[in-house]
Amino acid sequence: MKRLCLCLIWPLVFLLLLNACSPGEAPSQEDDPKERGSTPLGISLEQMALQDLNDEPVRTAISRLSSMGGTTTTKNMGSDLYGFTVDTSMVKVITHDDVTSYTFPIKRGRNDGSFFENLVLQRNPSGNLQAFLVRYHLKDGIRALAEHGSFSFEGRRELFSLDLERLDVGLVEKNDTCYDVVELWCHFGGTDHPAGEMCILEAQLTGDDRLFYKESMVCLIGGSGSGIPGEPDLGNGEGGNGGGAGFEDPYIITAPTNVALYESQLKEFASGKLSQAERGYYNSDSNIKNIVDGYLIDNGVSNLAMFKAKNHLSLGYDLSLTPQQFVWYFQHRDSGEVEDLKQYLQDQSNSAKARAFGKESISAWMDNGEVDFEEEIIYLLEGYPCQKNIIQEALAANSPVTDLVRDIFNSNVKPTITIQAYNLNNILEGGNTHAQNGNPLHYFITMNTQRLDVSTDIDIASTAIHESVHALLFYFYQAGSFQSNNESYAQLVEDFTIHQASFGGDHHEYMQNFVGDIADSLYSWSINNNYVPNNFTEYDTNDSNNYDGLREYLGKLAWNGLTDTGTFELLYPEGTLERQNIIQLINSESLPYENSANPFGTPCD
Repeated sequence: MKRLCLCLIWPLVFLLLLNACSPGEAPSQEDDPKERGSTPLGISLEQMALQDLNDEPVRTAISRLSSMGGTTTTKNMGSDLYGFTVDTSMVKVITHDDVTSYTFPIKRGRNDGSFFENLVLQRNPSGNLQAFLVRYHLKDGIRALAEHGSFSFEGRRELFSLDLERLDVGLVEKNDTCYDVVELWCHFGGTDHPAGEMCILEAQLTGDDRLFYKESMVCLIGGSGSGIPGEPDLGNGEGGNGGGAGFEDPYIITAPTNVALYESQLKEFASGKLSQAERGYYNSDSNIKNIVDGYLIDNGVSNLAMFKAKNHLSLGYDLSLTPQQFVWYFQHRDSGEVEDLKQYLQDQSNSAKARAFGKESISAWMDNGEVDFEEEIIYLLEGYPCQKNIIQEALAANSPVTDLVRDIFNSNVKPTITIQAYNLNNILEGGNTHAQNGNPLHYFITMNTQRLDVSTDIDIASTAIHESVHALLFYFYQAGSFQSNNESYAQLVEDFTIHQASFGGDHHEYMQNFVGDIADSLYSWSINNNYVPNNFTEYDTNDSNNYDGLREYLGKLAWNGLTDTGTFELLYPEGTLERQNIIQLINSESLPYENSANPFGTPCD
C-alpha cells in the first residue's frame, strides 16, 4: 500500500439529498444473513495512492478539496458535516463489471470515537461520477488486527450524498434515495475484517473462500445544519452477509478503511525507534511520512516492519532524497536496482561521492535511465538504444586514456558521469560536458540528438570518448591540478598538454601523443565492432610507423573537437591538403548524408 498526503478540507458546500425513506419505507434486514463462499465474479480490489489512480477527474476532485477554503452556507447545506480531512494515501479501488469505486479514509476533529467515516467516489457504467460519505457507527468499538494490517468492527451504516458539480469533475449522476451498500470482507486469522489488497492477492494464490461481501440497504439522511444527526435510524443499515453477485440497483461498492487506530503506534515508532536525523526526515514531508506509515500499517506495525522502515528512512536521509525520490525508492525497495544501489553504497563505504551518485541513480531510474555502478555511469538515452550501445562500448575501450590522465596527476579519483541526450540546436556540435552544481564529482555529458539521429557509429564513439576525457580533465581542472583559460574540451586538452610539457618536453608533441591515445581507444572499439584494416588500405601511407590504414584513419578522426586548438593550427596550417582531408573525414562521419560525404561508419537505424 502506498501513502502520500492528508488533504485538509475546510467546510465545503455539498448539497445533501433531502428526500429520505420514512421509517415505514425502510427496507428490512436479513435475520439470518448468508455468506458467500468466494469472491463474486468480476470484482477486483487494489490499494494505491491518489497519484497512481488512472482516473483524472477523481484525482482532480480530491486535489481541489484540499485547496477550497470555508464557504458561507445556508442552514440546510450541512457545512459542519464536511469539515473533514481525506487521507489520500490509502485509496481502495474496487472494480465490479463496469463500476469502479474509490474509497478514502477520512478524519474529523469532532469525532468522539463512536464512528469512523469513508469518502466513496463511484464511477458508474454511464461514465458519470457519484460521491458519498459512509459513516460506520460502532457497536463495541474498533479492534486492530495483525492480519493484513486490518481491523474488525460491527455497527450500523449511515449514508450521505455529496455534490461534486462545483469540483469540475464532469457530469454527476443523479442520486437515488436508497442504496444497496456492498462491502468486501475477508475471513482470515479467525476474525472477519474489511478486505484489502493483501487479502485479495492471497485469495487469488490459494483459491480459498476467504473473501465474501456484506450488504446493507441504506437510505440517504437529510441534513440538519450541524450534519451530525442525533438519532439517525432511517434504513437501519445493520450489516448483513450477502448472497449472490447480483446486487440490488442502485448499489455502492466499497471496503471500509480506517487508519486512526494505529496513530499511537506510529507516534511510538517516530519517538522511540528513529534517531533525531531520521525522525526529522520522516516528518519533513507528508509524502515521506505517509508512505512509511502505510507500510507499517500494512504490516501491523510489527518490530520487523519498524526496523525495515527505519533503515529506509536512514538511507533517504543519507542520500538527501527529495520526497518524490524517496517515494520512488520506497515503492521499489525490493527491486534489483535498489539492491544494486545498496551493494554499491556498501562497497564504497557509504562515501560522500557514492551517496551523491546514489541520489543521481534514483533520479535516473525515475526517468527510465540505466545505471552502471561498476563504471559509475548513468545513461539517460531512452529512445536511442543503438546509440547507447555504441557509447557504452566506446567508453569501455577508453579506459587506457582515463588511466593515463589519472596517473599523470597521481590520483585514483574517477568522477561519476551522467550521459544524456538533448537537442543542442547546432548539428555541428556532437556533444558537451558540464559539471553539476553542488557536486564536484559528478558531470553531465550531453549528446546532441541532432547528431545522434544521423551520424555514424564511428562519430558517436569518437564523441563519447572525447567527452569522457573532457569530464575527467574538467574534474582535475576544478580540483586545481592544472590551469586553463576556459572549460571547453579543446582548451582543457590544450592546457593539459601544456601542463605536461612544463615538466620537460614539447607541448605540441604531448598534444599529438594524447590525440594518438584517443585514436588507440577508438581503434580498440572499431576492431571489436568488426572494422577490418584491409578496408582502409588507402590510408596506410606512413611506412615509418606500425599503424595500419584503419589506425591512420582513426588517428585523423581523433582530432574531432580539437581542430580549433593552437596545436592543430601549427601542425596542419590553414590551406594545406592534410588539414582539409582531416576536416572532411570528420564531417563525413558526423554528417554522412551530405553529398560530398564518404563515411566508413554506419548510422543507427
